[in-house]
This record gives sequence, structure tokens and C-alpha cells, in this order.
Amino acid sequence: GFDVDIEGPSINKAYGAFIHDLGVELKPRGKLLTAALSQGYGGKNVPDSTFEHFDFVNVMAYDGAGSWNPNAPGQHSSREYAQRNVDYWLKRGLPESKTVLGVPFYGYGFGKAFRKNPYSYEEIVKTFPDAPKADQVGETIWYNGVATIEAKVNGAVDRKLAGIMIWSLDNDAKSDASLLDAIDRTLRARSQDATTKP
Repeated sequence: GFDVDIEGPSINKAYGAFIHDLGVELKPRGKLLTAALSQGYGGKNVPDSTFEHFDFVNVMAYDGAGSWNPNAPGQHSSREYAQRNVDYWLKRGLPESKTVLGVPFYGYGFGKAFRKNPYSYEEIVKTFPDAPKADQVGETIWYNGVATIEAKVNGAVDRKLAGIMIWSLDNDAKSDASLLDAIDRTLRARSQDATTKP
């Protein structure tokens, strides 16, 4: 299939017609048409008419704060921020069955930890061994630890969303602290719960 990752000011007046034309070409061939979209970075310019053409949309519910604004430190992808981003697209008419929640495998530094590039979750864990148990370490790096990722996965299951998307796999810790493993464990547990209930 075809994944459309057009963001910010690149989402112009031609976007709706472009998605329509892609759908017309791809659907008869049995191909998927998907997109990565965020609420705050061009989302308002995405026509609601595109939702019928997408098989699913990866909601980029992260980057609510970052190195582009060093004077506004904080969590860039809190649970509340993820919920607000999902709510935004659902209220506009994107079905739950087409909504995939995006979660970050990286964080941003502020204060003494400020730098232009994000910190991979792997780097955070190697530097701060207790990092998987928190969402904030040092002076100061904000990210998603294991509990927050598990809570987001549970929230997605509770809301009957289509799934979870990660950005990005190469940032994950290659240890027991792996966020991908946390996602897998949580989904397996929820699946098992669903099959054992009467």
C-alpha cells in the first residue's frame, strides 16, 4: 500500500484531491492507503472527506513540547495529550476502527539537558537505569516510561482503537526495559482477558 506522511505547511489545498485520487487508484488493487497525522502540525488543513479513503490513520500524539521551544519545558507526550489528540480526530469523524495511537520511543531535554536532537529511549535507559519506571529524569529529560506506554495501550484497547504505532523502533532499549515488549505484554494480557471472560 501507500502511507502518506505529509505534515505541517505541506498539507495544502491539494491534499484532499490527492488522497481521493490515491484511493481511486489503490483500492481496486486491494492496496492500503494510510496516513500519519497530528492535530497541531497541519491537522486543521486535512479535509474530513479524506477519512473515507484512509484504511487507518496513525495519530502522532507526541511532540507537544520540544527543542524548538526551549523556554516551554515539559512532557511532550503525556497520557492526557494522547487522549486529546485522539479525541480531536474522532470528533471530526475518523472512526475508532481507523484510528491508530502513535507513541514515542524518544524524549526531549530541557535546562541542563537541552540539546537540539531528541534523546532515544535506549540512550535514556543506558544513562539512567531507573528511567523505565519514570517519565522524567536528570535535568531534565521528558519521555514515556513503561507505565505510561502500558497505560496508553490500555486506553487504546478500552476505546476500541485500531492499534498502536511507534516512532521509532531503532530508539527502543534492547533490554528488559524495552517499550515494544511493554506494548506486546499489555496487548497479550488484554487479549487473554477478553478470551477468558464469560
